[in-house]
Amino acid sequence: MREASTNLLVELEPGSNVTDLLRQREAANPAHALYARKGPNGWTDVPAQKFLHDVCALAKGLIAGGLEPGDTVAVMSATRYEWALVDFAIWFAGGVSVPIDETSTPGQVEWILHDAGARRVFAQDRGKVSLITGIMESSILLKDRLVPVVRMDDDDDAPNLASLSAAGMGVTDAELERHRSAAGLDDVASLAYTSGTTGRPKAA
Repeated sequence: MREASTNLLVELEPGSNVTDLLRQREAANPAHALYARKGPNGWTDVPAQKFLHDVCALAKGLIAGGLEPGDTVAVMSATRYEWALVDFAIWFAGGVSVPIDETSTPGQVEWILHDAGARRVFAQDRGKVSLITGIMESSILLKDRLVPVVRMDDDDDAPNLASLSAAGMGVTDAELERHRSAAGLDDVASLAYTSGTTGRPKAA
């Protein structure tokens, strides 16, 4: 097998992590649109400052709920803006994100939540919340663990992203920074599981 390599173009500080990229982008140009969201009246830009603010609010909610650096948080959703928001919030809280494919079977979801030791789950909508809640209520693997489920869509019923952000209002910026800066380049950011077609899903 042929191998090829090149020199690194950029040297990174060992204590840095992916959250630094967002902070640097916001500091360079707070008004720069990082995302565009489609609503009933068309597309709306999400500036870097707004995205960072919302990420920090969610991260504080996770911290207020007891999330510690290195804890895992599962996300079961189709690709959408809220996934990016939640992913960064998990990292800002010092957590490790665990994506779960939206087409996963109940058995696969149960195993991933158990194997990853997920402390919390973000679910796309009511349907996914119902699926995950049903799995946890009937699971032998998960019966002794309390895993809160937060819905990612925009209606008014809690727990959702708005209620999670509100729960973190008492968390200080200093405490958020302690969590955000806990991980370095050698630490795990996300656990991605295989599809499980030849056995139980395995994490990488």
